[in-house]
Amino acid sequence: MTYRSLACSRQSGVTILEVLASAVVILLAVGAIFGMNAQSLQILRRTQQAAAASEILKERIEAMRTASWPDISRGATAAGLWAAPAHSAPDLADAAPVETLTVSPASSPSLVTLNTASFRVERRAGKVKVIQNADLSPERLVLVEVSIAWRERRGIQQRQLRTLIARSGLTRSGIFGSAFGRAEASAPSAP
Repeated sequence: MTYRSLACSRQSGVTILEVLASAVVILLAVGAIFGMNAQSLQILRRTQQAAAASEILKERIEAMRTASWPDISRGATAAGLWAAPAHSAPDLADAAPVETLTVSPASSPSLVTLNTASFRVERRAGKVKVIQNADLSPERLVLVEVSIAWRERRGIQQRQLRTLIARSGLTRSGIFGSAFGRAEASAPSAP
């Protein structure tokens, strides 16, 4: 009976080496879970920053589209539109975003434009600065480029949007009669 009870106790007992080995395996698994969690949080943060940057760009483009022609065709007045932060700006505030607005005359693909003036406005750390000033109010059509750059762990990230804005708006007399829209109806030739 002693032999039999001794054999049973050896089979049901666990050695200290087995306990240590299972503890190491559990610690490795927990460490891997925490590592994946940290990586997931970084991916989530980068995604949030990219979405916030895209939202800021959309807000800035819409502000330019809804502004009057004198406000968007002159550098100093366009800077006034950028004085207030965008609604999505707090989501990207810790990444030191730099917003840039560039407005230049939009020349038709078939025409050569002699006017190469453009203006550039930059918003950095809540302060707006006119980098290059110009008056494009005589132009009929301008190209508006809005970009944003921000800092993250992997380096500098950037997004950009572009749009055309016509002095007379998107009407038949505006963009449709140009090379950017529908072709103008040509007058019938005399027989």
